[in-house]
Parts: sequence; C-alpha cells; structure tokens
Amino acid sequence: MSKNIIFILAVFICVSSFGQTKNDSIFSNKKFVPIKNLNRDLLNKNSEILILESKDTLVLTTIYPQKFIYPNLATKEETRKFKTYYPYIAFGSFNSKYTKTTTNNTLRQWNVPIKVFIDKSFQKETRKEIEKFIMDISNLNIQNLKIALVKNIRNSNYYITTTSEQLEVLDEKKLDRYSDAQIKNRFKNNANYYLISDDIKSYSCVLKVNPNTFIDSDNISVKVKTLFFGSLGRFYPISHLKESLLYTKYENNDTISTFDKNILKTHYNYIYPYKVDFDLFKQLENE
Repeated sequence: MSKNIIFILAVFICVSSFGQTKNDSIFSNKKFVPIKNLNRDLLNKNSEILILESKDTLVLTTIYPQKFIYPNLATKEETRKFKTYYPYIAFGSFNSKYTKTTTNNTLRQWNVPIKVFIDKSFQKETRKEIEKFIMDISNLNIQNLKIALVKNIRNSNYYITTTSEQLEVLDEKKLDRYSDAQIKNRFKNNANYYLISDDIKSYSCVLKVNPNTFIDSDNISVKVKTLFFGSLGRFYPISHLKESLLYTKYENNDTISTFDKNILKTHYNYIYPYKVDFDLFKQLENE
C-alpha cells in the first residue's frame, strides 16, 4: 500500500471519528422525552428536544406534536364510524384493542402543490371526465392540499397517461395472500399509480392506464378517479363503504361523497414536519 493511500485512509478515519464525537455531544445536550410524557412547558422558541416517535426513531424538534383532530360529524354514530375506518384507510391498520396491529405503516401527505398533466392519448370524453373530477376535488378547497391542471408536462409533478404495458397491481412474490378471483382478474381494467416520495412526503406521481384491458371504455375514467383519490394519501382500498371512492367495487358517481371529503379534511388538517407512523398516530390521537 502506497504512502499516499495510507495518508488518505488516516485522514478519513480521523474525520469520521470527529463527526461521531461531535454528533454524540450534540445529542447529549438535548432533552429527550417520550411523546406521552411531553409537556408544552418543556418547549419555548429557543429550545430543542428529542422526541421518541416509535421504538427506534428520534425527532429533533422545537414544535409541540400536533394532536390528531377528527372532523365534527353530524351524529355520534357517524363519528364512531369515521374513527373506525380512517386509521385503516391512512395506515392499513384498524385502531382497536381487539385488533392486533401487524404493520406500522407511515402517514403519507403531499406537502407541495399537485400539478396534473393529463396525456392526450386518452379519448376526448374520458379526458374531460378526468379533468372535471380533478377540478371537483380542487374546488373543495381542502386546507393544505392544492391541486391544479397544467397544460405543459414540464410544469407538472403528476402525470396521467396510457400505456400498452401490463402493469403489476399485486405483489407477485406474495400471491398466496390474495383470493383466486383477485389473482385471476389482476390484469383486467389494468391501471396503477407510482408515487415518488421520501420517508415522509409525496412529491411526484405517475398514473398509468392500459386501455386495451378495459372491456367498457367508460370504466377508464372511473379507474383513474379511484386511483387519483387513493394517491392523495396512499390510501388503502376498503371492502365496505359503498359511497367512497376507496370502495373496492366503486361505481361511477358524479359527486364526491361527504365521507371522502372528510377523509381529505382530516388527512390534510395539518402537515406533519416529521414521520408519523401508526404507533405515533395512536399517541397523537389520544393526546
């Protein structure tokens, strides 16, 4: 090994060691508390603390974690129903002491304006229906969720297009988890969306549709509507709630249901600046 290589390695080791020591000293000077024990008095505009999000995640913050707020619904029964379904829709887990949580998925939110470009490869009428639906969501004026149509693909961060490729919609490595009917029909009405995101936020998406797999062309716009709505929070489809766009057998509807409006209002009531997994959500919900 040459002297030059030995010198470079020695410098690298010294720098790495210094960085580790410096980080350790930073953390040792911060107050660390679990979120359950967090008191607003611990925070002021000049303070920083380490908050335990889950068993292995720390957050350096000067912001008191925001309580998760549900909408004020007309009746107690409606509220109970909504609180039952929302955790599954957002996290894929039911928030119940009678249900064992097997996953600890993360809340997905867009924190940038969504600028949609719809490819002209769609039939004119289908394209108009998709445009109308997107503007209907935009006109709901949901707090912290901005959606607009753009005429130039270069100005977009959400691209809706057609394709001739066969799109995978099931996890091919875990087909044993699906029913025979799901496996048999997985390439029927073939479409899917592909979010680009980090551990916290979504910032780009491509939604693809294979029109050759649709027997009824009217179903193309229906499929796009359900996928687009789902991509606003990587929402999980559900086999109940016929009024929702997330219903696994959703049929076309000219209006957006009150339930779906409340999903968006709840999901975008506050943009969390740190990762919120299901374990943390349960604490924020009960704060």
